[in-house]
Amino acid sequence: GVCGICESEVSPMILLKGEVEIDHINPNLTDGYNDSSNRQLAHTKCNRQKGARSIQEQSKASGKTFAYIIR
Repeated sequence: GVCGICESEVSPMILLKGEVEIDHINPNLTDGYNDSSNRQLAHTKCNRQKGARSIQEQSKASGKTFAYIIR
């Protein structure tokens, strides 16, 4: 797999160590919060750094477009 935040590989060793989480792409959704379309695999470190930022805040911080973030 690939981390949905930093886009680098999630190696089998990282999986075995439990250093991955399921990230909510848009943590501020009320409807569809736990839908599969709002979840992605992420390194624990990446997910914790992202925190509960809105899509707009994520776009501003990363320089990525809204469409790219919610792909």
